[in-house]
Amino acid sequence: KMVRAEERVEELEGQVEERKGKMEEVEEEMNQLQARHNEVCEKEVRTQEECVRLSAMVNAYAVQRENLQAGMTKSEAKVLELAGEVEDAKRTAQRARDELAAAERSHGLAITKIRAEESKKRSADMEEIQSEAKQTVEVEVLRVREDGESARREM
Repeated sequence: KMVRAEERVEELEGQVEERKGKMEEVEEEMNQLQARHNEVCEKEVRTQEECVRLSAMVNAYAVQRENLQAGMTKSEAKVLELAGEVEDAKRTAQRARDELAAAERSHGLAITKIRAEESKKRSADMEEIQSEAKQTVEVEVLRVREDGESARREM
């Protein structure tokens, strides 16, 4: 029995050694898994921190986009307002061009009328000058005739 017990003890000691070896392997694997777990947790913490940081950045960009959109809406409204002002200015300029053209036509007619009046006046002046010249010539002709007749009588 004793031999048998010794064999059994040896067998159990072998099993204990075997289990110790397995236990060391398991412990090594457990240590590796713990290290991997720690690494993953560390990455997860960094990832969560990065996620929070990126989320804050996204929110900041969203606010910036909303502000830009509001600014763009104001700018679009200003563009429409200015476009209306430009159209008003174009209409005003066209009215001014039309009024200028009418004034130029009126001015042209006035100049033509003045020239016609000046021409009539010059014609009247010319007729008066011709009439005076004719009278002067007639007077001179009469004087020359009289002088001629007087000279004949004296002869």
